[in-house]
Amino acid sequence: MKKLLSLLVIMQLVVFGVKAGDNDGGFGIKGGVGLTSILMGEDNSYNDVRNKMKVGGFAAFSYEKRFGDVFALDIEAGYANKGVRTSGTVPLTNEKLIFKVNTHQVEVPISMKFYIGDNFNINIGPYASFITAARAKLTHEDANGDVVDEKKGVNMMSKDYEDADGNNLYNRFDLGANLGLEFISNKGIGVGARINQGFMDLINDDYAGYFGTDAIIPAGDNKWSANTGIQVYGIFRF
Repeated sequence: MKKLLSLLVIMQLVVFGVKAGDNDGGFGIKGGVGLTSILMGEDNSYNDVRNKMKVGGFAAFSYEKRFGDVFALDIEAGYANKGVRTSGTVPLTNEKLIFKVNTHQVEVPISMKFYIGDNFNINIGPYASFITAARAKLTHEDANGDVVDEKKGVNMMSKDYEDADGNNLYNRFDLGANLGLEFISNKGIGVGARINQGFMDLINDDYAGYFGTDAIIPAGDNKWSANTGIQVYGIFRF
């Protein structure tokens, strides 16, 4: 990820040397960081489930088409690192399960932009994404707080962590929406910030996987969960 962001910065500096003209849309690069989490609905599987924000980066190629002075349509395609830091207590045994999950996603946002003057815009629109991997650190503590088992860097979407019926912990596809604000100079350099919220249930309700000999999530618990977060990023137009 660091190498990718460094390459994007170098490309921006090289192209900036020959960039000229008005803020009239075109191809570009976006990249930045975000704070993400996974919102949880009512959960009958754990007591006292706590989700926290985690830092993740994203980078994308984009194309913006202006339609007059006010309206524009922007399409992106790129990589986003999302996920969650969470912990929960297993009922009856009071054992604790602690997760830090990094989801690696191919993401395609489509934004409608409404310009205020030549350089500021408010944007809103849907996104679709596909989860390629979900790297996790899994820690299992007993009721006394002693570590029973710990695994790092495991891919919860791999075959090793499928349940007996071949189900994964997370559903692969996500749909959601972004709402943001951008400033783009006449030379094509800009900054932006946006809120993103997923609408799809990420947890596969049919999943009955295991951590050692203990069930992580019983099948059929009907847990509802969705991506949520904010992103701050830089923009450069070719």
